[in-house]
Amino acid sequence: MKLSARGLADLPAGQIAWDTEVAGFGARGNAKGQPSMFLNYQQRETGKYKRVTIAKLGESTVDAARKRAAEMRLQIRAGIDPAQQVETPAQKKASGDTLGHWLNVWLDAPHKRWGDTTRRTYRKVITREVLHHDIAASRIERVERAGLMRVVDDVAARSEATGVLLFKILGSFLKWCDTRGVTQVTLPSSTDADLSVDKRKRVLSDAELVRLWRASDAIRQPWSAAAQLVMLTGQRSGAVASLTREQVQQDGVRFINRPNAKQSLPWVPLIAWAWDYLRPSLRPEGRLFTRTAYFSPARLTEWRNAAGVTNWRPHDVRRSLRTWAARQGHGHEASEAALGHSVHKSELESVYQRHDYQDEAAEVIRGWQRHLEALVA
Repeated sequence: MKLSARGLADLPAGQIAWDTEVAGFGARGNAKGQPSMFLNYQQRETGKYKRVTIAKLGESTVDAARKRAAEMRLQIRAGIDPAQQVETPAQKKASGDTLGHWLNVWLDAPHKRWGDTTRRTYRKVITREVLHHDIAASRIERVERAGLMRVVDDVAARSEATGVLLFKILGSFLKWCDTRGVTQVTLPSSTDADLSVDKRKRVLSDAELVRLWRASDAIRQPWSAAAQLVMLTGQRSGAVASLTREQVQQDGVRFINRPNAKQSLPWVPLIAWAWDYLRPSLRPEGRLFTRTAYFSPARLTEWRNAAGVTNWRPHDVRRSLRTWAARQGHGHEASEAALGHSVHKSELESVYQRHDYQDEAAEVIRGWQRHLEALVA
């Protein structure tokens, strides 16, 4: 078969797979899930069979390794031994190694401001968009801004949002490299790069809020309660999805904030109407919805279809709450705190101003719930 990255990803340790396009080109699985791609060949002068490693998957794409294997076969016909042309591990280390290698080092390194979700997202994007690209096999000292921006532009042409995210990730990676003397390459500013995604400004009307609330009852249990909690609390759908029964009580919902993660209001009150509506749908114990911090895509689709509200996301509920709070005259700090946002405008202010506005934020949430109650009554 023709070797591919997808096929090699599941190659068991110790097992060899051969390519059908270039004779002698193959890959051997290892325990780390990074198969080594190699070329088997017969030395013309001695008749001995030899094997030369080309690269590991992740440091090079399969196509680039296949192309290199074809070039090696031409060298063999010309009487050149490829093994003598390949850099040893010591030479690779001395030359700074590849972009793919340093990206993996960076992704595995400790970062104080990274949460699990950030690390998982960065690794997913880098693996999909960079490590399977030919540029991953380039020596880090030979990587230039133009080459990286071509990768970003190619990604942005397929998905503008992913292109912007990749630009941000690579910028962070290059700053890390610069502080360690790995490379001094930088990316242009986001303004000069002309990469941006229009910020969402969707605010749900009262009529749309009513349709969403009533449609929540049509979602398969127990996710109807998750939809209602998103609307009642104004917190992120991921934070709601990871709630346990112990966190949801008659007086309110207690959110657990983890370091290096987006924050929620630690305690969100529930008015009597909200609790009476929620209680029949709640499980008696344990996790209410899922083990992961994600709102089920299938249930979200059910909710959208049942409501008939176009172009909306759960996060739009937060924007609608914040807009409603401003319209009602609630203060800036209390309204921001109600969403779990920081109320400090600067690091200096956070040192001197220690009030957290949680009581005021609770009043904003109670007012929002009374607003919803009046709408759906």
